[in-house]
Amino acid sequence: MPGSDQYFALKGIFEFKDLGPQSVRTLWDCGAIDQGLGTRADSGIKTIADIKGKRIATYPTYPMVQLYMDAIMAYANLTWDDVKPTPVSSFGAGQRAVIEGAVHAAAVSGQSAAAYELEASVHGIHWIELPNKTPADKAAWARYHKVNPAFYPNTVTTAAGSSKDKPVQIWGYNYQIGCYDWADQELVYWFVKQMAELYDDYKDVHAYLKKWTVDWTLNHELWFVPRAEGFIRYFKEVGKWTPAMEQKNNKLLAMYPQQMTK
Repeated sequence: MPGSDQYFALKGIFEFKDLGPQSVRTLWDCGAIDQGLGTRADSGIKTIADIKGKRIATYPTYPMVQLYMDAIMAYANLTWDDVKPTPVSSFGAGQRAVIEGAVHAAAVSGQSAAAYELEASVHGIHWIELPNKTPADKAAWARYHKVNPAFYPNTVTTAAGSSKDKPVQIWGYNYQIGCYDWADQELVYWFVKQMAELYDDYKDVHAYLKKWTVDWTLNHELWFVPRAEGFIRYFKEVGKWTPAMEQKNNKLLAMYPQQMTK
């Protein structure tokens, strides 16, 4: 599932509102999906500060994507009163609205057909970057993560309009394989073991699977969901579970203390 759904479950919000905070765990992070704040190249918008006063897509019927946009506003240190909120009906409708000029900026998937269509149009595509280099950038990302801890800075060379010579700094998120804390941890252990040890056998089945690496799933700086016990057991067994991972996992367990929820 998308990492944001795991976050919703931990918090007990949106589709999990009636259930309350859930004791979900992650047993594999599946690699970066590229997204960003897209605009027409001829819109006059160059940096995130330039969105002030502009028509910015909102997603009143799509809480997940609205969370993206709320986090972007936090990064920019703006409120919705500082822009012109423009409702769209879906993620796809937001992309289409940029192409048609109904909004100045919306969430756009890096490799989507809409992104390539905009790139090929007379307007071109421009990614409004969210850099993470300077102290001010890092403070902006800290504001972002208070709203949406599921996403992270992502330097991309394969999104529409980008290349190795022209990378863009947008955002990334993971699909995650998850379970509840009451899941059979023996099964979780064996699942994780197969994911780790059979990577070379499955990585070429689909392009996205190449990103499902052990190094990526062990990148604890991006963790925002506690790890499953079977996950921890396997990586301790092979000597890859570190004190820093233990510290991060314990921090997350303290943030989300609920147990055995259903």
